[in-house]
Amino acid sequence: MDQDWDVAIILDACRFDFFERFYRYFFEGELLKITSRGSCTSEWFKNTFTSLYSDTIYISANPFINSSPLQFGGFSARSRFARIIDVWVYALDLSVGHSFAKQGHKTLLDTLKRGRDKRIIAHHLQPHTLYICQDTLFLVFQLQIFKKEKF
Repeated sequence: MDQDWDVAIILDACRFDFFERFYRYFFEGELLKITSRGSCTSEWFKNTFTSLYSDTIYISANPFINSSPLQFGGFSARSRFARIIDVWVYALDLSVGHSFAKQGHKTLLDTLKRGRDKRIIAHHLQPHTLYICQDTLFLVFQLQIFKKEKF
């Protein structure tokens, strides 16, 4: 977060070796390989975002990083950013219990078109579990957020 940037795109669970072969077709600029600060969302989030980032909007396809005031995994993302846009809520594909990058990217482009005075993080969450079709767990999680219940 200390570097100079305007937009950061997080490709959650994207293998670097695979992405390295194809990124040139979609992005300009230098691709850098870095080591993640955690092996799961909560660990990564707590180790990466250690302060208040009032200059940053977070577009999240990851339900653990959301605008709810509740803490999930020992952190509250809402308290760290100027605004969180919960793409995972309105872009959920019920057939797989997941939101895909297309809607998150559209939200990013719409946010950029409106003009901005803040940095933007767009967190895409590709399917990366063997149980992607088990949407029941995901829907229970979603309902708990809106009911403001704790796990």
